[in-house]
Amino acid sequence: MDPGAIKTEVFLLPAANSYEKEGSVANSGRWIQWRYKAVNPPGAARSDLWIADQLFKTVRALYTQGGDIAKVALEINGYDTGSGEPLLNFTRLADNGSTACGNWIYSGYYNNLANPPTKRRIRETSGIGLHPNWSFAWPLNRRILYNRASADPSGKPYKPNLALVRWDGGK
Repeated sequence: MDPGAIKTEVFLLPAANSYEKEGSVANSGRWIQWRYKAVNPPGAARSDLWIADQLFKTVRALYTQGGDIAKVALEINGYDTGSGEPLLNFTRLADNGSTACGNWIYSGYYNNLANPPTKRRIRETSGIGLHPNWSFAWPLNRRILYNRASADPSGKPYKPNLALVRWDGGK
């Protein structure tokens, strides 16, 4: 895609490769190990830690000038670029420039400017412990993404009076 042909801003952050910096690395296998710098990075390239540090310090300095945290929340949630109205959730995102969203997985967390889900503190009365109106759980305010551990291998809930999902192999 040609960045000049679309209405977006592209930033190139000249980050050093892993062998051009010293520090710890972690992976999805839960390993942490130390890596030593083998060579210096080329040109203006810096370590990602240095870049993140500089960004943090710059943003922190900008915050001393004031800012609107509600506007930032709206931008993260997603909004209609024509009206400025917040999007209900990520299912309303479009790829034609009519919407914008800072992080699709949080879309919906700030979709009601008068009473955003993140600020709600309505206690649950059902007794099953989901608390759907107490804060926001991403994505789509879902408290349960899967529920296999609450039922035996045949699908019978361990606690029938608190069953959230029942499995019927015939349906």
